[in-house]
Amino acid sequence: MAIVLLITTAIAVMFYITVMIYLWRAEGSVEEEYIEQPKTVSPATKIIALILRKMITSIEAMLVAVSLCIMAIMSSLITSYMYTSTTIDMSGYTNSYNFIGIANNINAIYNIRNIFNTSPLLIVVQLYEPITLRNTSIMLYPLVLYCNPYSSQINSDWIERTCKLLQNGEYMMILNKNIYLNTSSVYINNNTFKIVYSDIGYVTDIAIAPSIPLVHSIGSMGGTILKIENASMITIASIPIDRVESLCRNSCSVKIIALSHLNISNIYEDAKKYLGLFDTVILRLNNHGYVYSNNVIPSPITVIGISIMILSSIIISLSVSGALIEKFVDIGRKLITIGITSEFYSASFIAGLVIFFAFWGIPITVLVSLGIVNTLSILSYIMMSIGNIALFFYVAIPKLERIGKGYSEATLSYITTSSIDLTSLKKCIVTNLESDEFFDLGEVELIEEKGVNIIRIELLYRRAIATLASIEIYIRRFNSTTNLNTIVDVWSLEELSGRVTQGLTQLVLSKMYGVLRTCTESS
Repeated sequence: MAIVLLITTAIAVMFYITVMIYLWRAEGSVEEEYIEQPKTVSPATKIIALILRKMITSIEAMLVAVSLCIMAIMSSLITSYMYTSTTIDMSGYTNSYNFIGIANNINAIYNIRNIFNTSPLLIVVQLYEPITLRNTSIMLYPLVLYCNPYSSQINSDWIERTCKLLQNGEYMMILNKNIYLNTSSVYINNNTFKIVYSDIGYVTDIAIAPSIPLVHSIGSMGGTILKIENASMITIASIPIDRVESLCRNSCSVKIIALSHLNISNIYEDAKKYLGLFDTVILRLNNHGYVYSNNVIPSPITVIGISIMILSSIIISLSVSGALIEKFVDIGRKLITIGITSEFYSASFIAGLVIFFAFWGIPITVLVSLGIVNTLSILSYIMMSIGNIALFFYVAIPKLERIGKGYSEATLSYITTSSIDLTSLKKCIVTNLESDEFFDLGEVELIEEKGVNIIRIELLYRRAIATLASIEIYIRRFNSTTNLNTIVDVWSLEELSGRVTQGLTQLVLSKMYGVLRTCTESS
């Protein structure tokens, strides 16, 4: 534990130092950075970079990230797995054997024979690559059976019958009696087999367990396993168990089924002992079959532990990140005043958080690649990061939406106590709008009348054809205050949807709010 924490701390410190060197070389700090309208760089890129710098230079964000890394590593230390399992009804099947092992790798044959060398054992090998008998058009699917010296202890008629067939010697091909070849032997893949005829039709009627036939399965339909029904398509091959692979021309596609009768004391522990050898193990107790697969899932203790850590990470974030969230809200407020919508800032905000937490996932990935912690640490870190991103989002974004809703209508009223010179105000508006990224400044007109003054502005939207925003600012003085009432009308020669028109209107209103605030406070 101490070594793991030491390595994690070292990686985190190196990462932090690297980032700080980058920021030191950069000009200015986050608070000093002027948020201007970008020209050659995407606005989203600028905002994401701003959020990342704020996160990296924030002690609160670093505490959250380090705590997430430590808890992700701790989740690896409490990780335990269990094999997937289910229960099947075996009341209609013989109880002569209480152990069924199923493997799909040809190499498992040798280990199976050695492990069960003192127990009754029948090995069934279903070869799915058919063999063609020379000088004939007959194609047969080999069914290799192996009985060890204790197989007779499995009290089953079909097992006894099958093992007697195999007692006539090795290198035999037992064909169904309705097939006749004009030869007494066949040569298959450098092996010479003696031909023997017998009634082997019974093998197609045997089911070892539900959905596990003795013969080859060829698919399924509606949950029902389809098998070879014609015994003339099968040959029972008698061959030394270590020579089974020689029946395959290419790679061996097989299903190996081992049947035995064991003394079962603890079902789960006994199954776990054999799952390293088999892909599936079925242990029978009375009329129930307990099926265990070598696929593993996290144990309940692990799931509970990870859930507690996710909850703890959110609590830690809530306790230390309040000031950080307010900083993001303040940034969003400033961006909204210069025309950035709350939706646009929300998307950029989430992207910045994702990138930040993804960078802090690098130390966990390094530890996993070195084998120091297991892969569940990455999953734990991802889940905790998602929880923290959701926390930041649901706390910060509603505050931004409340700010943005103030300028969502087509009119805007702004009241100031500052003394306003109309000529200076017009000049300031022109200065702020003539370098705008989204609009070209057209006509600006100042109309001075008794009781009310009007500034008329036309903005041409750069990203559409003949789309204009007409702005009228009505300026009225009441004693020591001045009321600036702004009306925006967006129109276009193109057919714009209501959503696009509303978006452009909100964008113009947001810009005008920022411009009027800037110009009245500076005058």
